Amino acid sequence: MELLQGKLNNGHELYMDNFYNSFGLAKKLLDHNTYCTGTLRKDLKENSQEIRKKNIKKGENISMFREGVHVGVWKDKRVVTYITTQYKDRMVPVQNKRGQVTSKPEAISKYNDYMSGVDMQDQLLAYYPCERKTLRWYLKLAIHTFQLLFLNSMKMYNKYSGQRKMSLYDYRMNVINALLPENVPGNRPSNTQTHKIKKATETTSNGRLKRKTCRQCTKNKKRTDSPWYCDTCPDKPGLCVECFENYHSELPL
Repeated sequence: MELLQGKLNNGHELYMDNFYNSFGLAKKLLDHNTYCTGTLRKDLKENSQEIRKKNIKKGENISMFREGVHVGVWKDKRVVTYITTQYKDRMVPVQNKRGQVTSKPEAISKYNDYMSGVDMQDQLLAYYPCERKTLRWYLKLAIHTFQLLFLNSMKMYNKYSGQRKMSLYDYRMNVINALLPENVPGNRPSNTQTHKIKKATETTSNGRLKRKTCRQCTKNKKRTDSPWYCDTCPDKPGLCVECFENYHSELPL
């Protein structure tokens, strides 16, 4: 309510995830002419017992109304509990990336429209967590801010560079390789400091990346095809990411 000071009583729409939502908050916002929609934690005490314990089939939707607040449970791949003070119990057609059309509750469809970017950002940040337990809260805040900047830089690179779009993993690997010094003072010379790992860009007729047999795995009598290779070695051998260092450490200095 403090964050919304100056915004209440104007008929605004608010979209939130289940960290914030509750029946009490939805009712209070509605009393201030502000609508809210979002996911809801199923085990909240304010929720109806029927909502908390009801077993439903895939595609089924159950809605309950109280004091102008709509709480529903819908099952797709998993059960989703949602709350809204703006949308009715209505199913709408939604088309996915593969062109398939399915039906979703209108509240869920609108929530996805407005919150999908935030959810995707949280998902990408969760792939490579850097935060550690510490009493110094500002360190966690600084690291989280740096991670957001890094993610935003990848988005800008893919949008404006004119180069082939990169996944978060490939982008991180390229940035790391660019930042690592070739020769670190005080360290024992190593072949891996002058060799760079690179990912194949050529594709096969079916659109898959061309792969090479990992040279190190072959030494260990194992067959592994990898899209990664050493861009520095003259014959550009295929190598797994895990095998890259071992392969070059065995080469003569």
